[in-house]
Amino acid sequence: MAKAMPGFVLHGEEAELPRFSLPHGSQLTAENVPFVLQWGIDALAASKAPVPVLNGQEGLANVADPERMRTILSVNGLPPKAEAAEHKWLRQYVVFVFQLTPFAVYRTPDGPLLAHRLRRGATRFVEVTATAASREVKRAQTFAWRVVYALGLDVARVRLGLRKNGGWAVLDVKPSPPLPDLLVRRLERQLALYEANLQRDRKRTRPVLLGADPEFMLRDGRGQLILASRFFPRRGGIGCDQLWLRGDKTRTRLPIGEVRPRPAEEPKDLLRDLIRNLLLGIRRVTRSDVAWVAGGMPFDGYPIGGHLHFSRVSANSHLLRALDNYLALPLACLESPASRARRPKYGFLGDWRPQEHGGFEYRTLPSWLVSPTIAKGVIVLAKLIAEHYLALRKLPLAEPDAQRAFYEGDREALRLLLPEVRADIERLPSFARYASTLNAFFDLAQHGEPWEETADIRKAWQLPPFARNASSPAKGGPRPS
Repeated sequence: MAKAMPGFVLHGEEAELPRFSLPHGSQLTAENVPFVLQWGIDALAASKAPVPVLNGQEGLANVADPERMRTILSVNGLPPKAEAAEHKWLRQYVVFVFQLTPFAVYRTPDGPLLAHRLRRGATRFVEVTATAASREVKRAQTFAWRVVYALGLDVARVRLGLRKNGGWAVLDVKPSPPLPDLLVRRLERQLALYEANLQRDRKRTRPVLLGADPEFMLRDGRGQLILASRFFPRRGGIGCDQLWLRGDKTRTRLPIGEVRPRPAEEPKDLLRDLIRNLLLGIRRVTRSDVAWVAGGMPFDGYPIGGHLHFSRVSANSHLLRALDNYLALPLACLESPASRARRPKYGFLGDWRPQEHGGFEYRTLPSWLVSPTIAKGVIVLAKLIAEHYLALRKLPLAEPDAQRAFYEGDREALRLLLPEVRADIERLPSFARYASTLNAFFDLAQHGEPWEETADIRKAWQLPPFARNASSPAKGGPRPS
C-alpha cells in the first residue's frame, strides 16, 4: 500500500524558512498533496486553491494592512494596541498558534514592564508549561487563537499585553515567525494530527452525528421574565441552562430553558425529537399567560443561543469557517436588532467549545427556535456543511467590512453575500434531497423580515394552544421533513 503524500510548505526566501522536515519549495508542483502551508509567501487564496491552504491570501492580506487588522480585531472584541502612549503592561505573552490550538506559550516574569526595556529587547520571556497553566494563561491561549482565527490565519505568533485592570490587547501578529527547532517539531506534530483528521473526514464511513441545545425564555402577559426553573428541571430533554438570575446567591433561580433533542444522523430525527421535547415542556407550564420566546436576547442582559453539537468530524478552522460563512451569515440576515446585542461577547465568529464525548459545540448562532422554517434550515444546513465542509471554500466573512456587517447586524450588506454561498450549497451532492427545506430557508434569509424576539414561538410552530385541529398537545405541531 502506497504511503500517503505529506503536506507541502510553500515558502518565499529560503533563508527565512525554519528547518521543516516536510517537503517544501517556492513553487507547488504536485496537485495531490493533502494541504499547503504558506510561509513567507501569499501565492494561494484559501477560497480558490484545489487543496486546503493554511495561511491563505485572505488572512495574510488582513495582517499586512494595519487598518484591516485593527478593524477585524475591534469588531471581534479583541482590542488592538492603542495608538497613544505605550502602556506599562503587567505582563506580556507570546503564544504560537496552529488553527484552534496554542502549541507554545511564553510570558514575561511577574511585575510591571517598562517600555524602555521592551524597546531595547531586555525583557525575558519564559515558557509556561501545561502543568503551570493558570486561569490567566488559559485566557491568553483563548485570546490568541481567537485573534488568529478572526484574521483568517491558521499559523501565527501572537504577542499580547495584559494590563493591571485585567484587560488584554493585541500587540503584534506574525504569520511566519522565526521558529527554533523545538517549535518546528511541535508545529509538525500539529500538522500531522491535522492531516490525519483531514484524511479521516475525507474517507468518513459513518454519517456525522448532529445534536443541539437551543435555548428559550418565558415571559408573562405583562412582558416580565418568568424563571425557567419554575417549570423545568436542570437535566432532561427539556431543562434549564446553568446560568442563574443576576444577584441570586443561591444559584437556583434559572431564567433560561434549553431543548435537548437526542443526537441523530438524520435532520428529520433530530427535529422530531426537538418537537417532542417542546410538547413535553408545554405540558409542564401550567400558567395560561406564559409565552415562549427565542432569538438572541429576548430579555436585556440575558443572551441565549442555538448551539449545535457535532461528532464524527474533526474541529478545525476550515469547518468553523464553513459554518460561519454558510450558516451564521444567512441566519444573521434574519436577526432582530435585539438579537445582535449578544455579540461579540457571545456568538462571535468561530465560537466553539470541545465536548467531553469527543465532539464539539458550535456556539455562534442565536436561538433558531423562532420558527420551524428557520429551525429546519439551520439543522439541515449544519448537517450538509459538516459532511462537505472541504468543498465549501467561499470566505466572504474574511473581509473586514463583512465582519463589521455581521457584528453590527447590517442585514442588507449581508444579503449581498448570500447568492455566492447559496450557489455553493446548491452544488452539493446532498442538496436535492433537502432542496425544499433549504430553498425555503434561503428565500426567507434573502427577502424575509427580521424575527420578533417578543413573539410566542408556539404560534409559529403551531403548538398548543395554537395547534391547528389538535384536541391534545400530542397531536399538535408541524411534521418534520
